Amino acid sequence: MPHTWPVDHNWISHLDWPEPGKGYRTLLEHEGANFCTVCDRVVFETATTVQDVKEFCKLFKVPIPVAAHFNYYTNTLQRAPAYADLGDKIKAFTEFETWAATQGKTAKSIKLDQHLPGIIEYIKSTDAFKRMQAADHSSTRLRKKDLLRKHADEFAHLVSFDIVQANYNTLKLFDSYEVPELGATWEALCEALGIHPTLTMSKSFRQVVFGNCNPKRITSLQHLAIMNFVNNALMSEVKESEIVFISHDEVVFDVADSTELLHLAQSSALPMKRTRLHFDRIPGGYVKTVDGVRSLHGVPGNKFFMRFKKHILGEAFEDRDLQFELDGGLATWQASEFHK
Repeated sequence: MPHTWPVDHNWISHLDWPEPGKGYRTLLEHEGANFCTVCDRVVFETATTVQDVKEFCKLFKVPIPVAAHFNYYTNTLQRAPAYADLGDKIKAFTEFETWAATQGKTAKSIKLDQHLPGIIEYIKSTDAFKRMQAADHSSTRLRKKDLLRKHADEFAHLVSFDIVQANYNTLKLFDSYEVPELGATWEALCEALGIHPTLTMSKSFRQVVFGNCNPKRITSLQHLAIMNFVNNALMSEVKESEIVFISHDEVVFDVADSTELLHLAQSSALPMKRTRLHFDRIPGGYVKTVDGVRSLHGVPGNKFFMRFKKHILGEAFEDRDLQFELDGGLATWQASEFHK
């Protein structure tokens, strides 16, 4: 659920909801609440409280083509299961902004001036980081492969294995069991260093942190773990033709039965997550289904809401779905572009 039921419903707004009957039915007993028949969830609209929309989007990779319509876009997104946690992220970010204001600062300045340099400096000072710097990975040939970019919809049984919180867990391999410096988890490390919980939630923040901690070495070590997994898979009768994608932190197979691969993943040096994938081609990209949850993949940001309305929610578009910011101004696609 995006939110729990509030005690006081006075702050609920109806302004951005489309006409009844287009993807949801109104729940009369709860003012402003709607039941989305696409995602089978109750959703409702709240007043805009995010001050720095650009920073919010940067932290959580949320597509907001026009900042002035933040409410409309976020409430539209929350009607799809892929964005079920968006309400929690908005709440966390507004709490971060409120707290930063009490310090006479903004969320962005707290991140850039205090939390980011602080955690980077700490990580680089650890013995774990120094051991990682000295690690030798030159004996294993690293390779990449990508049959998905142009042919993703041609495979029927895609299964992905990717490293969980890859950058943190790669460095964690070099931490001491007796005197650990990096916490039991990324979340625990951030808490110990006083990082605001909103930043801890952000994958983007974690990527920036480790992007300043010899990312080339961390990426190579991730890739080494992936190649060990790939080589073990090939020795367990997986065919090269069944491997359709290899990157530094993920490998995707086209196999009907992934039970043996799951066993191999569980014995990997780094924690790995298995997900089942399916791609359906649409103009300019794909609808990507991950363990039954559908989202857009590879769709340009300035066409995102046109495609989202049509291919995820199955609804007609409105003017705001066609708008995007361009060179400091507002641009609008012609309606005919939506039907391509």
